[in-house]
Amino acid sequence: MKVVGTSPKRIDGIEKVTGAAQYTGDIVLPRMIFGKIKRSPLAHAKILSIDTRKAEQVPGVRAVITAADLPDVRLGVLTRDEYLLAHDTVRFVGEPIAAVAADTPEIAREACEQMTVEYEELPALFDPEEAIALDPPVVLHEDYEEYERLIELAEMDKRPPNLWQAYRIRHGDIDAAFHTAEAEGGFILENRYMTGYVHTTCMEPRAAVAQWGPDGTLTVWAGGQSPYIARDGLSRALGLPPSKVRVIVPFVGGAFGGKLTVHEGAIAAALAKKARRPVKVVLTREEEFTTTSARTPFIFSIKDAVSHDGVLLGRKILSIFWGGAYSGEGFLKPIFSTHLYPGSYRLPALWVDSYGVYTNRIAGGALRGYGCAESAWAVETQMDIIARTCHIDPVALRMKNLLTEGERTAITMPAHAFSAHECLTKCAEAIEWGTPSEQPGHPWYRGKGIALGNKYSFAPTAASVDVKVHEDNTYELRTSAVDLGQGAYTVLTQIVADEFGVEIERVKLVTPDTAITPFDHVAGSSRQTFHTGNATRLACADATRQMRQEAAPQLGVDPDKLDVSGGRIFVKENPARFIEVGDLFVVEMLAGKRPAAVEIFGKATWEVSASPHDPNTGQGEHPMAYMGHGAQAAEVEVNVETGQVRVLKFVSAIDVGKAMNPQGVEMQNFGGACMGIGIALHEEMCFDEKGRMTNSNLEAYKIPTIIEMPRSESMQSIIVEVPHQQGPYGAKGAGEIVVVPTSPALGNAVYDAIGVRIWDLPLTPEKIVKVWQAKQREGGSA
Repeated sequence: MKVVGTSPKRIDGIEKVTGAAQYTGDIVLPRMIFGKIKRSPLAHAKILSIDTRKAEQVPGVRAVITAADLPDVRLGVLTRDEYLLAHDTVRFVGEPIAAVAADTPEIAREACEQMTVEYEELPALFDPEEAIALDPPVVLHEDYEEYERLIELAEMDKRPPNLWQAYRIRHGDIDAAFHTAEAEGGFILENRYMTGYVHTTCMEPRAAVAQWGPDGTLTVWAGGQSPYIARDGLSRALGLPPSKVRVIVPFVGGAFGGKLTVHEGAIAAALAKKARRPVKVVLTREEEFTTTSARTPFIFSIKDAVSHDGVLLGRKILSIFWGGAYSGEGFLKPIFSTHLYPGSYRLPALWVDSYGVYTNRIAGGALRGYGCAESAWAVETQMDIIARTCHIDPVALRMKNLLTEGERTAITMPAHAFSAHECLTKCAEAIEWGTPSEQPGHPWYRGKGIALGNKYSFAPTAASVDVKVHEDNTYELRTSAVDLGQGAYTVLTQIVADEFGVEIERVKLVTPDTAITPFDHVAGSSRQTFHTGNATRLACADATRQMRQEAAPQLGVDPDKLDVSGGRIFVKENPARFIEVGDLFVVEMLAGKRPAAVEIFGKATWEVSASPHDPNTGQGEHPMAYMGHGAQAAEVEVNVETGQVRVLKFVSAIDVGKAMNPQGVEMQNFGGACMGIGIALHEEMCFDEKGRMTNSNLEAYKIPTIIEMPRSESMQSIIVEVPHQQGPYGAKGAGEIVVVPTSPALGNAVYDAIGVRIWDLPLTPEKIVKVWQAKQREGGSA
C-alpha cells in the first residue's frame, strides 16, 4: 500500500478553505422561492382550526400548505407515529403545523405570522419517570396500538401507555450474584446517574431545495447523512414511487447523527408542487435548537455485585430514555445503548431493562455515539467508585475485569480484535497515571481521571460501490457514502488509488445522487470506512477482473496470470509484457475512444447481516458488525469557589484497526475530545415549565470555544491498530468511539480533584460549587 496509511491532502480541502464548496444553502435555481414553517407555541394541544386566508393574501406569497394538502400517512423510523404537518394534535413546542412559500424569506415569515390557529391546550408531560407509569397523568398517543411498528418490544404484562421501546438483557443468575457478594465479604453498590440535554449544533443548519420536473420527478438537494433513507422518506411522505424521487447531497456542514431525515425536504417539495416553482427551506438557528432532534437524557440505575477484591459478579441496570413527542431517530437508542454494557467487562450475570418513553419535548435522536456515550457515563463512573471502595487503583480494577480475545460476552458475542487492554495501558502511560497531580493551592485543586469505552457498528447494513475505468488511466468512484467533514471521500479515493496502483489524483469521485450513485445505508454508526471501504475494494477487484479478461487475448495468456497496476495490465511472471489501460479502448470517429468490447465498470456490494437476537434476553451471536474500543484520560484543575474546570491535559487512545489516513484519525481524536469536553462541562438545553427552550441561540447555548480547550500541546492522540479480520486492510471506524469515554474521564478527574461526586451531566460550575459547599457543611466528607 502506497496511499492507504498515508495522509494526502483532503480531496475536498481546497474547495472548503477557498469558499468554493457549495452547501444546500448556496444552491440557487431559476425562479426559486423560499419556504417558512408555522409552528406550535404550545407543548400539548388540540388544533381546533387553522385559518390561512390572511397569509394567502400577503403580497408575494405563492403557496400555503397544511396537513390537508398532504397524503394522510404517518412517518417514523421504526414506529410510524408522526405526521409531516400536525393533524389534530400538537405534542411539542415547535411542531410544524403549516408552511408558506413566498418570493423572499421575510415575506414567508410574515405570512406565517398572519395565520390564525385556534388551540385547546392540554396538560403536558415532561417528566420521563412520570411518563413511564402504568397510570400516567397524561397519555400522549392514545391511538398508539394502531400505529405501524416494524420492530417488536420486549414482552411485558402490561405496556405503560407512554412506552414506545422496551428491551432486555438476561444473562446469568443476578440474584445469586448479589447473594454471593454479601455472603463472601464483597459488597453491593447501587447508584443513579443522568446524562444531559444536548444538541448536535452543526454549523450548517438543516436545509433543502426541492424542484419538480415535467415528468413528475421530484429532485431534492439536502445535506443529509443518507440519500437513500431520504429518498424513501420523501417517497412515503409525498405518496411517490421511489423512482420518481431523486436526492442529491451537496457538501454537508456537519451532522453528528442529526441529519438522518429530511422533513424540510418534504415540506419544500409540497410547497414547490403547489407553487409550481422550486422552493428552498433553511432552518434558523432557533428552529435548529427547538424543533429538531437532540441527544435527550438517559436516567440510569446501576446495581453491582462486587467481590472483596474488586471482581464484578453481576450488574443490574434500569435505564429510561427521555424520549420526546415522537420516537423519531432515537427509536433504537434504548436497544443500542445496551451494547456498551457487555462490550468491555466480564460479567457472569447481567440483567438490563431499557425503556424509551414519550414526553412533550422534541424527539430524542442521534448524536455521535448513539447511546454508548450516555451508558459510558454511568458505567465508567460506577467503575471508578468500585475501585475506590475496594482501595484498588482504577486502572488496575478495569484491567482485572476486562474480557480477553475470543471470550464470549454476556450476550454470547465473541470478543474479536479486543484492544481495550492496549488502549487503557497507553492512555494511562501518557497521562502519567501513577504520578499525582501537583496542587496549586486553594481554591484550585487538581486531579486525574480515566475511562474506557466501546462503540458498536450496527447491523444489518450494506454498501454498494461502482468503479468506472476511463481510457486515460483515470478511475471514477461512484458512491452514496456521505462526507460530513470526517474525511470519508479522501479515504475511499485512497483505497481506489492503491487497488489500481495509481496516484490519488487519478481517482475521480462522483458524490451521492440517487439517480447515479448506488445504494449506501447511512453515514453513521462508524460504518463507512468499514462497509463502504470493503465495497470499494470489491468493486475495484471486479473492474480489474474485467480488465484482465479484456487484456488476455492481446497478451496471449490466461486472465489469471495477469495483474493490474500503474496504468498497465501485465503478465505477473514477466512484467515487461504489458499493455496500457488505453489499449483496452478503440478510437471511434468524432467520438474519441470507446471500450473495445464492453464498458469496464466494476460493481460490488458489501453486506453484513445480524444474527437474530431476542428482545427479551438480548442474546445473539452477532448482533452488530464490529465493536471498537478506546480509552481517554484527563488532568483537570477545579476552582471550588467559582466551579470553573480547566482541562490541563487530555489523552485519547483509540483503536482503529488500521489507520487508513493517520492525520484524519488524529483529527477525529482531537475533534471528538473537543465535542466531548463541551458535552461534559458546558452544553445543556434548558426549558421552562411550558416546555419552551430558553437558550436557543449560540450565545446562550454554550458550545466550547478555543478558550475552553486545552492547549494543543496538552492534547495527545494515540492511534492503536489491532486489525479486524473483516475490515478493509483491518480497519475499523473512528468517528464515534472518540466521544464515548470523555464525560466519565472528566467526571472522574473532577472527583479526584475535589473528592466529591457529581451524578448528572453536565458538570456545570453551579453543580460543583453546590456539592463542594455541601461537603464543607458535612465536615469534609463526600
